[in-house]
Amino acid sequence: MVASLFVILFFAVIGLVLFLQKDDGYDERQTAIMDRGGRYGLLTVLLLNAVFYIFSVFDSVPELSVRFTSTMSIWSGILVASLYAIWNHAYFSLKSEKTNGFAVVMLIMGIPNLLIGIVDLLGLWGGSPDLTKGVSFLIFGISCFCIALTIILRNHLDSNEEGDL
Repeated sequence: MVASLFVILFFAVIGLVLFLQKDDGYDERQTAIMDRGGRYGLLTVLLLNAVFYIFSVFDSVPELSVRFTSTMSIWSGILVASLYAIWNHAYFSLKSEKTNGFAVVMLIMGIPNLLIGIVDLLGLWGGSPDLTKGVSFLIFGISCFCIALTIILRNHLDSNEEGDL
């Protein structure tokens, strides 16, 4: 419950900052890359929905809950779009210099959610494993962790390229 409120508050603050920001600082190349990443994200959502539908047709596969399939599809689409934009230097505006700080924040948010998801899936809190809650925490933790690692790797590769010049 507290983690859910934290996630909602986090996205509300980010949404407010993005809404109040007048000049986004993105050039046409970055906008085109973000649009392409959004299309890849949508394609990921559609493909995962097709896979989950195919799984639901077969009786031998355990039935997946709607919450699990929708969460998995949406978070995977967001993750694909974000990673594509980060890798192609379009996630942050040209004026942004605090990308490593953002990566640290994502790690701080991702690691506890990842651990909570694993604990919930394994039922280590003393109860039975909770698939729906555990998967939500796990997906959010993996997403944050992947975004942070991609930012750190991209910044490291960029610093090596600058050193070679």
